[in-house]
Amino acid sequence: AGTPDGRSFLFESYERLTSFDNAGHQEVYRFKTSDGSLSCISCGSDPSPASGDASILANPVSRGGFLPDGYQGGRAGTISGDGSQVLFETTEALAPADVNGREDVYLNSDGDVSLISTGTGEFDSDVAGITPDGTNVFFSTRSSLVKQDIDEGGSDIYDARIGGGFPAPVAASACEGEIGRASCRERV
Repeated sequence: AGTPDGRSFLFESYERLTSFDNAGHQEVYRFKTSDGSLSCISCGSDPSPASGDASILANPVSRGGFLPDGYQGGRAGTISGDGSQVLFETTEALAPADVNGREDVYLNSDGDVSLISTGTGEFDSDVAGITPDGTNVFFSTRSSLVKQDIDEGGSDIYDARIGGGFPAPVAASACEGEIGRASCRERV
């Protein structure tokens, strides 16, 4: 995975490539071609050795998910266009709120690691992707995170976006008439 301009790329390795003791666990690394720097994206700030594997794999389509235009799936969909934000999943608790012992999704934004999934769900959370501008981060889980989730444990894709919230609803007047109703059904 890498940025479109080739200035940053990601890879996974079980090898200890930085001073962080990965204890033989797989970690996610970013190499910057601009300055030749290598950094561990998934290594926590705790000096204790790693206790779980990390991955950048993103494949929401195989899970039945649909994502907005501009999204690139696969490994390319785990890094923002400028390379400053990287999405990854790990079983290691890198945030105090991550208490479920399950696979959770994190975002490394210029070295600051944030928990994206809840860290409390009864099921794993998986990377689904990030938009090129980094404003939308997608993850999937079978855990029910909103009251609208009524599929009884089916996998759903969630959008964690800067500013939060949900898109504005379609105005009722735009749904009037036969053509309007068909158009509204397509958007729902």
